[in-house]
This record gives sequence, C-alpha cells and structure tokens, in this order.
Amino acid sequence: MAYPYGALFEAPGSAAFSGLFFAPTMIVVMELVEKTVPAAALTEGMTWAITGLSVGVALGASVSGGMVDRFGPSGGFAVAIAAGGATVLLALTAQGPLNRSLRASAVERPADAGRAKSVL
Repeated sequence: MAYPYGALFEAPGSAAFSGLFFAPTMIVVMELVEKTVPAAALTEGMTWAITGLSVGVALGASVSGGMVDRFGPSGGFAVAIAAGGATVLLALTAQGPLNRSLRASAVERPADAGRAKSVL
C-alpha cells in the first residue's frame, strides 16, 4: 500500500500541534502544586505530579498501541477520546475539593510568600 507524500507532513504537524498544549498544561499543574502543597513538601509534590504524568503517558501509549493492533487506527482514537472524557470527569469531580484547598492555602500563606523578590 502506497502512502501519499502528504502523510510525511501531516504526522509531524499534528504531533507539533498537540505538543503546543503540553507546556501550558505543565505550567498549570505546577502552579496548582505550588499553591496547594506546603512549602516543606513542594519538591515531593512536584515529583508526584511528574510521576503521575509519566505513568499516564506510559499507560496511554501501551493501551493505545494494543487497541491499534487489535482495531486499527480507530482503536487508538477511541482510547484518546475515552481518556479525554475521563479527564473532564476527574476535573469536574476534583473542582470542589481543589477550590477549598486553594482558599485554605491562600489564608495560610500570603500570595507572594516564598517567591523570589525582583531586584529590578
């Protein structure tokens, strides 16, 4: 089966497009960890966040690969759609406890506590 030359540019282009969302996601996750975890446990909190990301990527690749082998490309897309739906449900479920935690930590430590002061 011959593949069109357009596929040479579509795959890297789609990977680059999806990669655009990785950095903002990591920034938000690290900011949430910084705001909710006590200062003494900040390194551990960020380590757990990165570990969770790594495990999720590994599991996603493994499950997607198996689904592609069994059902073709549509199986891989089904995994991505299911993971996206699960993420939305998790975010909605965690929103209340996260907001309470953010309010509690804002009371305990001022907004600029623990941040480096600019010399400029």
